[in-house]
Amino acid sequence: MLYIYIVHICEMILNTRPLFVILLLLITACSANPDKTAGNDSATVNQTSKSALPGAKTSYMPTGFYYLADSLEGIKMRKRGSDEVFTIARTAFASVKNIASTKLKKTYTDKGVYAELCMTFDAKGTNDLAAGTGNPLQPKIAVVVANQLLWVVDNTAKIKTGVMNVYLEGYTDPELKTLQDEVEHKR
Repeated sequence: MLYIYIVHICEMILNTRPLFVILLLLITACSANPDKTAGNDSATVNQTSKSALPGAKTSYMPTGFYYLADSLEGIKMRKRGSDEVFTIARTAFASVKNIASTKLKKTYTDKGVYAELCMTFDAKGTNDLAAGTGNPLQPKIAVVVANQLLWVVDNTAKIKTGVMNVYLEGYTDPELKTLQDEVEHKR
């Protein structure tokens, strides 16, 4: 309503058609429209609303063994099945690229069934794993499998065999198979 009133006043004052059209375009361009956003504004809104963690980068983290990092250099990840959030290094010290084979292993006990993903590294991966584990400068290791942070453990044992077994808790058989497939497809 106010918009129409302003247009009528301008038309009476200016009384010339070309100047009126220019003024009308300026008023229209400057008026706020809550249903529209500028291209850059909508991109910013989409970016900030994507992440469940404030300030977290949304990157796919491939399977591997990572060191923890400070919040400025790393990637924030929520531990699966927990509210704990850790910042891990951007690159793994032992990577899925060097996993030669995998197998799913189930152990039956009185208390239930325990599933493990057994990963065997090639020569380079075995060396990377041996160099990265038992490092007193890096007291914790993050275990990521197919973009899921599964464990953050103390880095006290030096692993020289190139074989890592990751305990998988709370997975169904199809989910276990999917995780194994992800690792075998170098994800």
